[in-house]
Amino acid sequence: MDITAIALIVSAPGTIITAVALIVALINIRMTVAANRETTTQIVQVTQILEKISVRNEQIFQSFEGLSVRLEEISVRNEQTGQRLAILEEKIDLSTYREELSGLAWKTKLRSCQRQAARHEPALLEPQPNETI
Repeated sequence: MDITAIALIVSAPGTIITAVALIVALINIRMTVAANRETTTQIVQVTQILEKISVRNEQIFQSFEGLSVRLEEISVRNEQTGQRLAILEEKIDLSTYREELSGLAWKTKLRSCQRQAARHEPALLEPQPNETI
């Protein structure tokens, strides 16, 4: 019931019906005010919850940014480590090759190569002048 309806009731001749209608209108107004207060309270509570969620989301976003930077650093380190490993593998291969060719091993390797070549060209099997095997 709105204000216009209440004004019409008040201006009518003083009857019991008018008084009852006025009381009902006042009760409706009070209930509406109470409902509005409750709704306002709920809106305030929801707003506070949404603000907390917003703050937490911002914190999560910042932590993701930190993780992104950290992952980038780890990626760079992994790439550098991979490059170092490749260099070490090359050094190990060279070291192994040197060991194979050090001391008497190089003569054994040379003979093996000569035998392999002799299969294709028998003249290579004969010792060359000034060559000691």
